[in-house]
Amino acid sequence: MNTITNKDFTFQTFREYCQEMVKFNEFDFNCVRIKTTYKDGSIISVPSKTFEDYKKYIDRLEENSNVKSYEVYPVKHWFEREFYL
Repeated sequence: MNTITNKDFTFQTFREYCQEMVKFNEFDFNCVRIKTTYKDGSIISVPSKTFEDYKKYIDRLEENSNVKSYEVYPVKHWFEREFYL
């Protein structure tokens, strides 16, 4: 069972994340990665940068009959404007 809470995230909403991107060219933040294993054997691992996005993503995974399992773990992530240009 995943024990992720809003305390595992620096940003609660995507709006908060965007506000930080406007203020700073670089910053670190706490978020989670979600590693999903599908019934066909494929595995996808993606970051979820906000608690709001995490909840929506997990809801979609739990409704998807092709999902075999998923694992969520906290990580430290970063944003660097030059990387995205």
